Amino acid sequence: KSTRHRYACWGYNFDWQNRVTFVPRGEPNIICTTFAGNALLDAYEKHHNEEHLAIALSASEFLLHGLNITKSGDEICFSYTSRDYERVHNANLLGAAFLTRLYRHTRDERLLAYALSAAKFSINRQAPDGSWPYGEGPSQGWIDNFH
Repeated sequence: KSTRHRYACWGYNFDWQNRVTFVPRGEPNIICTTFAGNALLDAYEKHHNEEHLAIALSASEFLLHGLNITKSGDEICFSYTSRDYERVHNANLLGAAFLTRLYRHTRDERLLAYALSAAKFSINRQAPDGSWPYGEGPSQGWIDNFH
């Protein structure tokens, strides 16, 4: 868990590099944060500890206010980290899924609106064969079997 940010958020415990960006160890990202947020929701559903839900809500605020959000009409795409404006579909959809799951517990319409808008962004960029490119950037057009 990052101690440098206002909201609950997580990053990898190692530096990492993708095709265009270097990200230092501990830099929070949407992947680690949604994985941790979903684990907190698992714990909340099993033990009904309100602290788990509160931390998951804080993680949702990181998605909404700690990441960069690309807007396109009524669609949005969450960035991978607060350092970039990448539009990566698996990351965006993991964020949408987490917010939808959290909405089921809170009924916070704002979470659902962001989730549906993010899902719409990626759905509208799905290829006719059902695939997605990794992302929408000029160097992100590849299609693989794990994103």
